[in-house]
Amino acid sequence: MPPPGVSVIIVNWNTRDMVLRLLGSLSDPDGRSQHELELIVVDNDSRDGSAEAIRREFPEVKLVIQSENKGFAGGVNPGISVASQPLVLLLNSDAQTSRASIEESARYMADNPKVGILGPRIVNSDRSHFASCWRDPSLVFLALGAVGLTQLKAFRFERYREKVFEEPAEVDCVCGAALMVRRDLLDELGGLDEDYFMYFEETDLCVRARRCGMQVHHAPVGEFLHEAGGTSKSVRLRTYLERRRSAILFHRKHSGVPTAIAARGLLALSSAVRVPPLALLSLMGTSERAKAQLALNWKCLLWLMNPVGGLVPDIDRSD
Repeated sequence: MPPPGVSVIIVNWNTRDMVLRLLGSLSDPDGRSQHELELIVVDNDSRDGSAEAIRREFPEVKLVIQSENKGFAGGVNPGISVASQPLVLLLNSDAQTSRASIEESARYMADNPKVGILGPRIVNSDRSHFASCWRDPSLVFLALGAVGLTQLKAFRFERYREKVFEEPAEVDCVCGAALMVRRDLLDELGGLDEDYFMYFEETDLCVRARRCGMQVHHAPVGEFLHEAGGTSKSVRLRTYLERRRSAILFHRKHSGVPTAIAARGLLALSSAVRVPPLALLSLMGTSERAKAQLALNWKCLLWLMNPVGGLVPDIDRSD
């Protein structure tokens, strides 16, 4: 008997070639697969012809077109509203996988009814291990990162020291690049929190799911290849700031204003301690990467030190 059907939700923003490749690998034009797979693409106002190409090449795909870029959570939720299957797979447009991997993940969910969210096996583009689960964010982890200790594997507590899980394990949070969740749980939680534009929305979802009594598992099932930064490469500064904004927002929502203020201070410290050595390397003219990192950290520091915009700073998202 095939496992429960899956609605695959892909949020696309100007990644036409990637999303077409992904849809091609998941389509079943001859109807040979017995496993029900519903493909949904939410297009966040792409300007690269993505929507037209999807309509032309994959007419069976449910296509939701938005008139503006509403971020990841703001893209996923409209997809959830048209999903009809009992399981939902959130899948990045830069991912590569197969129907068999999705079916294997669905079977794991069917066999483990207490699991509300599953993080399957995710690998890098060279098929090396991708650390796709982590502990709940904390000020301790931010402090370790601020002083550079997380460059050492021994101090990467947040990422379970990048352990390669050979067996299924209950974890705190899993990566949204490939995340399977029960549809009824999404309904209970009200979907993803759209206050997060990018980053931390899956962390927030996992925390709320566990508070409802559901488990979050990471399991070495299937294979989902993740090309990191596929959507965000063209807007690097903005995504750099978005990650930090979402970190502050998460701490405000789950731990209160004082913790969020401390988180913002630690993020500012992280950039401040990096600016002097990067400036020295840039003056020596030996590293273009150092110049790029200097610009990112300097702009981030100024942004975090600016009180305008409130505790959770504003970001210019004009594309």
